[in-house]
Amino acid sequence: MVIQEQVTVIRELLQDAAIHRTTVSFPQIFWLFDEDVAPHDVYDTLEAACVQIADWSTAIYSAVLAKSGSHMPGDGFFDIFRLHREAEYRRIAARAHVRELSLEQRRQMVAFERDRVYSHATR
Repeated sequence: MVIQEQVTVIRELLQDAAIHRTTVSFPQIFWLFDEDVAPHDVYDTLEAACVQIADWSTAIYSAVLAKSGSHMPGDGFFDIFRLHREAEYRRIAARAHVRELSLEQRRQMVAFERDRVYSHATR
């Protein structure tokens, strides 16, 4: 379920990060919600905010998300990338499933999309 009152806040956080060529941590996103909000509702809201900024074929704004250990977004990003950047996905990973991607393949996909997002944000 999308938490409508948080979509704008998340959208602005993502856009600001993209303009400044930085990232947003998952705790930064989760801190915007009450503790009792289910994680899948946070992710649904995050996805809605991304789509408000740009459709997936233009820029996948979840690319600016960064987990603390890897500094990369979660698997949801890679699923979206696979569907909306099919040629680039195949160039990097052939037909590998998202769960089979190596760290280097993930890095290449994230770098590719972050560049796209950062360029989009400065237009």
